[in-house]
Amino acid sequence: MQPAALFSLAEYSKSIGLSTGLHTNGVYPDVIKNLIDKRLIDHIALDIKAEYDLYIKRGKEISVGKQVKLSLIECTESYHKGKLPSFEVVLTLLPDLYKDVITTTNDIASDVDLVFQQGIYRTKPPLSIEDMKRIADQIGRKIRIRSRDIGEIFYESNSSSGDARIRER
Repeated sequence: MQPAALFSLAEYSKSIGLSTGLHTNGVYPDVIKNLIDKRLIDHIALDIKAEYDLYIKRGKEISVGKQVKLSLIECTESYHKGKLPSFEVVLTLLPDLYKDVITTTNDIASDVDLVFQQGIYRTKPPLSIEDMKRIADQIGRKIRIRSRDIGEIFYESNSSSGDARIRER
């Protein structure tokens, strides 16, 4: 929302030899593209909390799902071309609402890190680690699972043999 300040901070950080990272919901794909094109960003974590059509700009009835999808495409292409050194997609799984966000996994390239993050929604208890593993088993790919209880684990599902386990990186 403040691209000038973000660019200044990224430029300064790079000038003193620091790596830069951005955690974003992806609603400003042009800002992301400019950061990547100017080589001002080393890592992007694209945090998706809903299926594209469910995204609305806070306080307005404007769908911004198209922008999120454009950000995903830009980051993925830049990562594949070597212009973005590190990229991950973080899916925040909220109780009763995670099924919508899971549909976006079809758009995430298999070589892009995928993270399931335990989300908190009002007074409902968050999904358990076992719940998130069951969801990961349906997708059938390596996933990092983040939770408040255990921190982060690497989980790999082998859906063809039913052999799912936590793996060390």
